[in-house]
Amino acid sequence: MVFGNSSGSVWSLIQRSIASAGLMIEPDKLVVLNKGQRSVKGLASGFEDVATLDLIITMRKADGAAPSDLKAVDRATVATKIQELANVSLATPSHLYLELLRTGIRESWDLAKLDLRDVTSALIADDWEIDSKTGRLSKSGTSKSSELW
Repeated sequence: MVFGNSSGSVWSLIQRSIASAGLMIEPDKLVVLNKGQRSVKGLASGFEDVATLDLIITMRKADGAAPSDLKAVDRATVATKIQELANVSLATPSHLYLELLRTGIRESWDLAKLDLRDVTSALIADDWEIDSKTGRLSKSGTSKSSELW
C-alpha cells in the first residue's frame, strides 16, 4: 500500500484497519516514497503542513498471533527523535515526519497524536527554519524554547 497523510488520527485508523483485516505490517520493509515535488498548495504558499512524501507499506497475513496493543507515544521520546533526525538529515519537515511514522510503526506506537503540524511547530521552536522555496530545513540562532514538542 502506498499512502501519505499529515494527520496522526488518520495513520492510527490505518494501523487499526490493517490489524482488523488480519494483516500485519512488515516493519523492516517500510519505504519512503519521495514524489519529487510539493503540492500546488505548497508551491503557492511557500510551505504547508501537508505531507509531501508517502510511505510504501508492505503487509502480510498475520501469523495468527493477536495484534499487540499500540503504545501511547511519549512526548519526550518524540522530541528526542525529532532532534536526532533534524541534526542528522537536513531534509524537510515531511521527511522527518515520515521517519517518525516509520519509527512509530516499528515500535508499535499509537500514531493518533503524531501530526505533521506538531512536528513543524517543534522544529520552529527549536530554531529550525524552513526555506519557503524548497521546504528544506536549516538551523538558525539560539533556541526559543528548551522544550521540543
